[in-house]
Amino acid sequence: MIRVVPISEFHYRRRVQFADTDLAGVVHFSWIARYMEEAEHALWREAGLSIVSPDAPLGFPRVAMAVTSARRSFSKTSSTST
Repeated sequence: MIRVVPISEFHYRRRVQFADTDLAGVVHFSWIARYMEEAEHALWREAGLSIVSPDAPLGFPRVAMAVTSARRSFSKTSSTST
């Protein structure tokens, strides 16, 4: 039996790597989707769940995604997803 933990708030910290940025230190937009997916998987794990069930014949495909940037992310700061 899987134990499910209710989560009302979740924080995931990740250090932005130099290779994720351009010469100005701005994170390339293509990395944002990877950061979001990393945080999403961590959220599922924290809740005692898995994106993919071990006996499922199919995965969890992402069909579409929209991203709105509120501010620029620089390599000298950590990225936090909430």
